Amino acid sequence: MAYSAHETRAKNVPVGVSSGSQRKDFVVDHTVSLPKGKHFRPIDTVDLVADTETVIQITNSNTIGFVILDALQLLPIEHESK
Repeated sequence: MAYSAHETRAKNVPVGVSSGSQRKDFVVDHTVSLPKGKHFRPIDTVDLVADTETVIQITNSNTIGFVILDALQLLPIEHESK
C-alpha cells in the first residue's frame, strides 16, 4: 500500500478483500511510515480465488483523521512445497 504517512492520518483504516466466497478484513495505520527507500508498505497476505471477481474495499468508516491512499500493489507469493 502506498500512502503519505503523517500524524493527521487515520490509525484505523478498514480494508476488506473479497475473492469468491472468501473475505478477509483488516485495519491499516496510516501514521506508520513506509519502509525506508520503498514506495509501498506490505500490509497483509490474502488468498485470491482464480477465475472469480476480487473486490478490495478501503473506507473511512469510523476513522479519525485523513484517509489518503495513493496506490495498491498486489504481488504473487510462492508457496513452499511440502
